[in-house]
Amino acid sequence: MNRVRILAPALAAVLCLPCARAADTTPARRAFTAVPGPDAEYLLLRDRYVLERDGGVVHERELRLKINSFVAMHRLYGESRVELDPAAATIETLHNRTVRPNGQVVAAPENAVIDDLPPAAHRNPLWSHLRRRVFVHTALEPGAVIELGWRVTHKAGALPWLEANEAMAAEIPIAERIVRVELPAGVQLRGGVAGAPEGAGAAWTKPARPDVPEGGAWVWRRTDAPAVPDEPGAPARAACVPMLRLSTCPDFAALAEEFARRVAAAGPVPPDALAAVKDAAAKETDWERRVLAALDVLPNELAASAVGPVLQSWRPRPLAEVWQAGVATPLELAVFQAAALDAAGIAARPGLAGIRGHAVPECPALAGFERPLVLVEDPAGARRLYDVRDPARGAPLEIALDAPVLHGALGAGDAAPAVPAWRRKVVFAGEIVPDGAVRGALSFSAAGGAVPHGTLVREPQRLADDLAAQLLPGGKAKGVRVTALDRSACSLACMLEGALPAADALGLLDLDVSKIAGGIDAALPVLAPVARTSPVALPGPGVEELDITLALPKSMKVVALPASLCVRNSLGEVTVAVDARADGSLRIVRRIVLESKEAPASAFEEVRGLVNAWREPAARSLLLRREGGGK
Repeated sequence: MNRVRILAPALAAVLCLPCARAADTTPARRAFTAVPGPDAEYLLLRDRYVLERDGGVVHERELRLKINSFVAMHRLYGESRVELDPAAATIETLHNRTVRPNGQVVAAPENAVIDDLPPAAHRNPLWSHLRRRVFVHTALEPGAVIELGWRVTHKAGALPWLEANEAMAAEIPIAERIVRVELPAGVQLRGGVAGAPEGAGAAWTKPARPDVPEGGAWVWRRTDAPAVPDEPGAPARAACVPMLRLSTCPDFAALAEEFARRVAAAGPVPPDALAAVKDAAAKETDWERRVLAALDVLPNELAASAVGPVLQSWRPRPLAEVWQAGVATPLELAVFQAAALDAAGIAARPGLAGIRGHAVPECPALAGFERPLVLVEDPAGARRLYDVRDPARGAPLEIALDAPVLHGALGAGDAAPAVPAWRRKVVFAGEIVPDGAVRGALSFSAAGGAVPHGTLVREPQRLADDLAAQLLPGGKAKGVRVTALDRSACSLACMLEGALPAADALGLLDLDVSKIAGGIDAALPVLAPVARTSPVALPGPGVEELDITLALPKSMKVVALPASLCVRNSLGEVTVAVDARADGSLRIVRRIVLESKEAPASAFEEVRGLVNAWREPAARSLLLRREGGGK
């Protein structure tokens, strides 16, 4: 009887389950219903620049940013940051508040505005006074609107003129984008919009000039600017979005003069630093090696600091202070190296390379010149460019760099050059002997931006060993000879010796016949299998070719040849040609041609076609088997 009493309630509950399910027809309330559209969007993004009569420059920013998702709240737009040098500028918070979806306005508390050290200035005592103003946005929820305003005032004399370098689009949509510049009477404004979209309208090129007492104002306005996502494999941001570049600098000669003045203010090279550079150079008899040895001294003695030219207002600290502190920014290192080389009898000056992007040739401004370089004049009077941290790395920058260069005393500056098409070719002709050893002749040639000039000057053996190891794991280069070398072309020859890789459990020997050391593989973009809205950066224009000829012994049989293929489109060409000859030898030729340095988003499928063809696994592998081997 007790057992019946216990089971009865349980049985009743089970019998009632269908009825309960039928009654519960209301769907569960979702914790968050996403606002349709992007994670966030600017309702207003407004910048105002004012050039005061005493030379001071005021920059104000006002934004209204609508938050549409938790991703935007917690990962993307929960904070806003402004970096500055307190010795040259002051910052004010105009307002920092949030308008909630119900209309309630929530002002951020005082402790939501924080001053800290910019990450780039960590471990650099010379720039430890730099500050970053962090605005923490509070009361956020989907549908809320952040309203922020701040003002930076540059002291009179801190900037020689007014400059602006503003993007007219962002990674999220902008409902209204405004840039306003106010100038005293008689001051001329130069520049304009670079990369304006087609059909942008007169507001891009002929801004309105509202009345301003005793002066003038220029206003650029854009409405409903679509999002330009910062996608992987895209060119530099300045090449993807319209950029408004403005300056009151009179001309490029004045720009070069100002840069040279700031460089000269860094003072002379400390005697012990100069002695170290001279000692390193004196150990080399060849001019090329002397330059590289002298350039290597200071990067080995001074720690690297990430403070960029913009944050330090293109003003290096005195070289004596830099040497004593043992740390240098890229600009300070360029100034230090150039001054040391010049004092050691090698004509050199510091330089600045611009950001690759849309050009505004009529706008002389320091803004946009953010990569310090060392410019050296060779015995023939030609100009060379060297990286400040690794001068021997890669191709000569004066050939490979597709950006304008500002170089002070050596000239006012150069426009972005037309980069010539580069070329890289590796040819191997060898044989496989019955015991699996591989021997043959290897040659390498390159031109343009593919010339590893510094490596060939210093370590041709290392380059040859890298080439051999990529063609054949464990391969060694012997009898290395540099047969031609200048800044624009080179060639190298050697003998390659090695052995085939070990056979797998089935007796198959898998030989990768696709790799070139320092080749194009690493430079090709990694492409996601989705549609794209931004351009794709390509390592072109250029040609790479790998030509392999192998003579096989009678005891070696071919199991599978690399797949032959040919893909051509408006961006270039990929071909893999395989020839199995009657005498038992094989010839495999892989070739890729790229016609340009970037492709528009509309040509994304063509980019995918070329990259996928070049990376096709079936076209990279040669399978061999020893006769009688395997199962």
